[in-house]
Amino acid sequence: MINLNRLAMYAAVVEAGSFTAAADALGTTKAVVSFNIKQLEQELGVALLTRSTRRLALTEAGEGFYGHCARLLREAESAVDEARSGQTALSGSLRVTASVDYGNLVVAPALAAYAREHPALRVSYRAGSVHADLIAERLDLAIRVGALEDSSYRATRIGQFRLWLVASPALLAQHGVLRTPQALAALPWLANRPG
Repeated sequence: MINLNRLAMYAAVVEAGSFTAAADALGTTKAVVSFNIKQLEQELGVALLTRSTRRLALTEAGEGFYGHCARLLREAESAVDEARSGQTALSGSLRVTASVDYGNLVVAPALAAYAREHPALRVSYRAGSVHADLIAERLDLAIRVGALEDSSYRATRIGQFRLWLVASPALLAQHGVLRTPQALAALPWLANRPG
C-alpha cells in the first residue's frame, strides 16, 4: 500500500517548487523529503520529477499523478474532519459536587442545561458543604469556595464573590452604627460555619 505521507510530500514539492521549500513547509529536512520522493518513484516504477541543480519539473506521469494525489489528500483530510466532527456528542458519566447555596442556585441549573445538550451523558449532582474526597467518592468535579487545600488536585477559578457584613435596621437602631471592627464583639451575631 502506498504511504500517504509520501503522497503529501510529493504534493508539497510540486506546490512549493523545490525540495527545500517543501521541507520548510512540512517542518522536516530536505534529505527526508528527497528520500521519500525517491521511494515513491521506486514503488510506482515511474519518474515523477526531473531534477537539475537549478530546476525541478514534473514529468508527464508526474503531472497526472499530482492531480490524483491532491484530490486524494483533500478527501482524506475531509474524512478526518468529518470523523472528528461526529465526536461532539459526549457520553459516559459526569459526577459533580458543589456547595449547597451556590450549587442549587448556579450549578444545578447549568448541569441540567448541559445534560439536555448531551443526552448520552449521565450527569449526577450532589450538594453539600463538606469537602468531599474526589478520588474516594469517584467525583469528577467539585465546585468550592476558598483556597485549594490538596495540591494534587487541579483548580481553576470560575468566579469571585464579596463578603458583606450586614445588620438589620432594628439592630442598628438599638445599638447604633458601628464605627470600628472591635465594636462587633459587643453585638449579637450569627456565624455560618461549614458542617
